[in-house]
Amino acid sequence: MPGSAEYDLLNNLRPNANYNLSDGTKFLTNANGFVDEISFTPTLEKMARDSRQTAVGKVGVATDVGGHVRACSMGCTCDRHNLFPQDGNFNNSAYKRFENEIRGALESQKNVGGRSRYLYPR
Repeated sequence: MPGSAEYDLLNNLRPNANYNLSDGTKFLTNANGFVDEISFTPTLEKMARDSRQTAVGKVGVATDVGGHVRACSMGCTCDRHNLFPQDGNFNNSAYKRFENEIRGALESQKNVGGRSRYLYPR
């Protein structure tokens, strides 16, 4: 919720910092304050999606949309630590297939987790 300590923490990231969230999510920021590496365990808990995801797509190039590392439909929020500009074609094809595979594995009650590296400028 805007104005809360958690909201401020997840949307105003410090440079070169380690974050450990209560849900087990861990991430590191680079010298520019962008998430450089993140680990989490996705779930089937559906979280609300909001306009921040659309807005972040507008900071990239014209073909970008608001991408996310962990989908709101798999337990994450639209906080800045989870969002980045992502090519619209990739987001709606390969990344969507990847997310659907993760979702299918979760629905089959398989253990799913992982670590991602962002490709932000340093």
